[in-house]
Amino acid sequence: SRLREGRQKKDFLKALQEREESNIPTFFRNSAPAVRSDRDCVLAAVQKHGRALESAAHHFKADREVVRAAVSSNGQAFQYAADSLKSDKEFVLEVVKIFGEALRHVDHSLKMDRDVVLQAV
Repeated sequence: SRLREGRQKKDFLKALQEREESNIPTFFRNSAPAVRSDRDCVLAAVQKHGRALESAAHHFKADREVVRAAVSSNGQAFQYAADSLKSDKEFVLEVVKIFGEALRHVDHSLKMDRDVVLQAV
């Protein structure tokens, strides 16, 4: 029910604040599906630890704001981004500027792109 989902969201956001950063990905993965499908919860989780993106509902892995927040928190999170973002040159340029090592997770077509490589170093 909507009321139950609202309570799950509220409880999750409260508990998230009390968690150690290193425990966030596991905590998020074990959260209710309604939590992993809620944009506010997903953003809060990835801002605390980017690797929480791995357990987010699939459509958030293609959400620029969510993925940008995840990468800003933990550059390794880009590996969980949707292929559509990994092949989006404009977005990839943003990501490798934040975290140069994300270059290893970009689409093959961009790995040798001069602009992308220069931005990553």
